[in-house]
Amino acid sequence: MKQFIQKFAPRKAPQKDNQSRKTPSPLSTDKHGLKLVYESTTPSVDIVAIHGHGGHWKKSWIYTQPDGSDIFWLQDLVPAVLPSSRILSFGYDASNALSSAVQDIASEFLNDIMKLRCDRNVRRPLIFIAHSFGGLLIKGALGTCVQSLQAFGDLRSSIHAILFLGVPKSVEASFGNLGNMALEADDLSDPPLIVALKRDVRWLQEMNEEYNKINNEFIEIYFTETDGSSGIQPEVSTVDSESVKVIPLNKTHGAMIRFPSADDEDFKKVGHSLVEVYQHLQRI
Repeated sequence: MKQFIQKFAPRKAPQKDNQSRKTPSPLSTDKHGLKLVYESTTPSVDIVAIHGHGGHWKKSWIYTQPDGSDIFWLQDLVPAVLPSSRILSFGYDASNALSSAVQDIASEFLNDIMKLRCDRNVRRPLIFIAHSFGGLLIKGALGTCVQSLQAFGDLRSSIHAILFLGVPKSVEASFGNLGNMALEADDLSDPPLIVALKRDVRWLQEMNEEYNKINNEFIEIYFTETDGSSGIQPEVSTVDSESVKVIPLNKTHGAMIRFPSADDEDFKKVGHSLVEVYQHLQRI
């Protein structure tokens, strides 16, 4: 858990959209907020990614090749498996100090998505991709949807799946151990983050309870790292059903959101999961 806080038969893919736009302009010019990564001319699903602590809306999702070239897999790889999509990435204050309250970040996340979808009169299905601390933010934000059904009812009903990478399913124990961890650990490199999380832990606990009331309304997929370097044990390892799945990746906590090519075995797992989710969506 300490590392989590610190680091905070194949199916046919959808038909390719040859008129897609691969490098549209971002929705905002700074490093925070929603950024448009890719958009088909006729998108049928929205994919929104959110990074973890210490991350960046773009850099977190980039694999740098030995020759210095970058693979921004949200833009370079995902459109090949889901061409009829719109892909966005959300950036937020992920510094060690985490000066913005988690509740404020979650509210900004929700408001940005609502504004984008209202401005374009969009009601298409949503798939979220969350890494590490970004998973807690997603759960916190969606917990807000439960408490504010009138404001976020349409958004809540649009959520079809969430892909969690390096996020324990049961975070209650994490909240309970947070204070003890801050006292006992003598090698934390970023104690300001611990202070910030202690400030926000009650709200995160409450929203996680609210989130658990609705997580049976959509598909959850938990990708876990298996190389043993992070110390994170997947508490959901025995859960595997139509609505909750667990898939191991042979990568570290940080590397599990960076893929060198479409031939990478771990990307194939993520890409295949996206296709399966999309195909499930087409059947309902």
